[in-house]
Amino acid sequence: MLTTVEGVFIDGHVELCEAPPPVEQARVIVTFLPEPPDSATASPQSASEANRRIVALLQAWQAEPLTADEARLLDEFDAFQALHPLRFTPATGA
Repeated sequence: MLTTVEGVFIDGHVELCEAPPPVEQARVIVTFLPEPPDSATASPQSASEANRRIVALLQAWQAEPLTADEARLLDEFDAFQALHPLRFTPATGA
């Protein structure tokens, strides 16, 4: 079972924010995450506010009518995709 415990790297040491489960010995992976712009974690209130703003933007975007060119492109997309399907090929080593 994998367990994730948050921590910070300070002065060459990892300091855990909570106690890990009791383990005598285990392999670990340490991933360095970028700092948020304000150097603080997002609070539930700020995440809720961000979600509210995103929903408002999506609603405004959906309320905006399509132009004639946009409607035509959407109407013709299935036919275009049938003629030009996406094809994925494995990457080759260089």
